[in-house]
Amino acid sequence: MNKKDSSKKIKNEQDTKYAGIEKERLEEVRQQIPPEYVQRRAAQIWRRLLGDPKFQIEAPGEETYRGSFATALASMAAKNAEPDNDAYQIFEDRLTESLCEPFVLEAAASSGKERKWVRALTSMEVDYHPDEALSAAAAYANISKMRFPYKTRMYTHTSYSGSRPYVSAMIGYQSDAVHHYPAFMLDGKPQGWLLTKLQGPDIEGLLVHIETIYKIGHEGRVLGVGEIEWVG
Repeated sequence: MNKKDSSKKIKNEQDTKYAGIEKERLEEVRQQIPPEYVQRRAAQIWRRLLGDPKFQIEAPGEETYRGSFATALASMAAKNAEPDNDAYQIFEDRLTESLCEPFVLEAAASSGKERKWVRALTSMEVDYHPDEALSAAAAYANISKMRFPYKTRMYTHTSYSGSRPYVSAMIGYQSDAVHHYPAFMLDGKPQGWLLTKLQGPDIEGLLVHIETIYKIGHEGRVLGVGEIEWVG
């Protein structure tokens, strides 16, 4: 399939997906979606978790025999459901694609006819089973749902009190949120990520300060920074 035919196919799929939804509403929702690099960051975190799943269902230090046994069984099931290596990249790309477009929810109305709702997909969650968006991306990549870590939530934000867009991840039962802030922007894309538990109206100033110190120590080089963990 050439590029022209592929673009036409995508457009036809979107026309079907959004049939019956007002264009104004779709545009309104698109404005609520964080930048692509933020949505992909969330997909990358989920990809990592699928590659090495954890099943924390009790608070650290408060584990019980029953909980430990359940965790052991879940770990064994996940190990037996190891996907092909290329499945993780397929999952990441598919989930990113879903996160960057308005998400459609369908349900039967009292009249018996189908109704559609549309929203920005900025939250993803696994209790003991992944939500609809995560399940769909996993199914597309042929990854078993048993690979998803328990009690894990993730949110993407357009901004917070004037800060840059970012991702919040809570991995495991009663875990603290770790915020992933894009850093060292170059041509509209982050060259690194700052990881911290801090959040609030003063965070942007602190992030700029850290970026400045890093650049001074590395003679202005920002390519391939990777991750800087700053728990805070």
